[in-house]
Amino acid sequence: MREVILKERNEAVTPESITMWFKRHRGVYEQLKKEVIEELKPLEVVDESIFNNGTFEELPSVKNWIEEMEDRHLAPEFVKNRIGTIKRLCRGYDLDEWTFKHPDRLTLDEARDYIRKMREKGMRTDAYRLSVRDFLLSKGIAAGKKISGATEAGKYKKLHLPVEIEQEFFEGVKSLNFEAYVADLFERKTGTRVDACLESLIENIEGNYITVFDKGRRSIHPKGHLWLKYIPPELMDPLRKLIGDRQVGKIFNIRVYELRNINSAIQREMIQKHANEPKIVELLKMCLKLPTHWLRHQFFQRCLHQTGWNYGACAALGGSTVKSLEESYGAPPDEMVKQWGLEYVPQI
Repeated sequence: MREVILKERNEAVTPESITMWFKRHRGVYEQLKKEVIEELKPLEVVDESIFNNGTFEELPSVKNWIEEMEDRHLAPEFVKNRIGTIKRLCRGYDLDEWTFKHPDRLTLDEARDYIRKMREKGMRTDAYRLSVRDFLLSKGIAAGKKISGATEAGKYKKLHLPVEIEQEFFEGVKSLNFEAYVADLFERKTGTRVDACLESLIENIEGNYITVFDKGRRSIHPKGHLWLKYIPPELMDPLRKLIGDRQVGKIFNIRVYELRNINSAIQREMIQKHANEPKIVELLKMCLKLPTHWLRHQFFQRCLHQTGWNYGACAALGGSTVKSLEESYGAPPDEMVKQWGLEYVPQI
């Protein structure tokens, strides 16, 4: 205590006089008491209840961060996504071996460890890295070069499996679990993210269309953006078979981790089977890093090729934005530019 007072107040006191000094400087005493309590907090168990019913957003560090982001006039959906990312990290959503962390006490080293483990699993980390850097900075902790601020957009622009390899994947999944097969086919044929796929409702199917809530940059609904998706016949038939006589409720009962495990198992088998085909193995290994999400990439890759790189149409059909597609898949290939030149330039 003597050293703290000397450092913070530039006043020398003897150990014997500290009690009397605190009585005369009650404000300093209360502040030091608060700091000591904060130091002892790591001994407290983090209860899962802090992640429920808006409690997380009211925790001091998170609430302060939210206010700072609002002061910077960041879009509400952007703020929501960043909060969700930190909540996932504190819960250890992506890591089985992770224990709950309290955001008020989250350290730079803990965040780095989480991101490192994600990278070891081949998972995309840019959303976590960018959110963590900003969150820690709001707590007065500068990550600097210890956590990269680089984005990974466009990393999977070459992820485009040949039709026959894709079909082999679906046949493998179908042989293990029909529901998993239909869920994968749903994501592949509609471009819907896996979480939104598994939350889709039977009653939202009307004719050959279904409305789903999925993420979106301009989302105004707490569940996400409402997207209208076309259901092609090759998806509708197995979908109806899975639904059976049910009229309402979720289409799927399978959990996301079950689906990821099934997909990963088939992808590993295919990597061994095609060991003598380096290009195919490279693509399959990329899929293995994204056990379910690669199907959304596959949708957009096929859509862009089929529509002559019509970003607007593909964004509307798959539930995205033109900007996001441009960031993820880059400029049209040279062959397409040449084709446009032959078709349009003479008329300009």
